[in-house]
Amino acid sequence: MYKVFRYRLYPTAAQRARLDSMLETCRWFCNDCLSEQKVAYETEGRTISKVEQFRRVKIYKTNNPFAAGIHSHILQVVVSDLDKTFQAFFRRINSLEKKDSKPEIENISSRILSKSMKKCFISLDIEQNFLWVL
Repeated sequence: MYKVFRYRLYPTAAQRARLDSMLETCRWFCNDCLSEQKVAYETEGRTISKVEQFRRVKIYKTNNPFAAGIHSHILQVVVSDLDKTFQAFFRRINSLEKKDSKPEIENISSRILSKSMKKCFISLDIEQNFLWVL
């Protein structure tokens, strides 16, 4: 059982714009990293490691004006979360293939979420102004 704390946020218009910009930049960076991994696998048949994508954070910050104001650690967390998602997904797929059963994506994602919540997770819901700490 997890204890959840819910805090109501009242950001100013400037803070809301800054948070929206940060979330959008992180989303774009995550999608870029994902497409880079997909293209590398489809064209070269190789996977891109987390370290290679960590190196890409510095390049992304210099080339993207929106990412210049975001701390590198936040973008590194995006890369780390993407890598954890890949590792957990393929671990679950491999375990289901060994059992000769058909993988069900809903069950896989719920198991990934339930087993990966071993540390503090902070989620920000901008539209409803809530900060969730699990």
